[in-house]
Amino acid sequence: MSSEVHSALLAALKLLRRQDLTIAEVATRLEGKFEPDVIQNAVEFLEKHRILDDVRLARMAVERNEGRRAVGDLALRSKLEARGVPSNVIDSLFEDVDVDELGRALVLVDAKFSGSRNPGRVARFLFGRGFSEDTIEAVLERIPAAVEE
Repeated sequence: MSSEVHSALLAALKLLRRQDLTIAEVATRLEGKFEPDVIQNAVEFLEKHRILDDVRLARMAVERNEGRRAVGDLALRSKLEARGVPSNVIDSLFEDVDVDELGRALVLVDAKFSGSRNPGRVARFLFGRGFSEDTIEAVLERIPAAVEE
């Protein structure tokens, strides 16, 4: 391993010390400091040793997507794509992981809208959080029953 690659590895590990990053994020942050082939070698080393793993990072993001900070599948996909996670990884993750968008939306509405639930306000809130139209409609169908209880 060349001294350049070793320096790039140290820089990447320093970045990863603070937070999990995708392969694309690490490569982008190393641009300008190192040559592209050096960055590629460093990233390949980190991938080989499972220090960088986009699948693991995306799976953790899906698993953490609950409670008051939950977002819909559309927003979560968008966030992962923006971080450089490949589309095929995102697609396979949503197939493999039990993603209950309706359940997350209901928990979120219960937490955010205790008491009176204006359907328009609830719909706008969920839409802003990236929930699908089908999920929003399903939540709105349940609101009158929840208010009458």
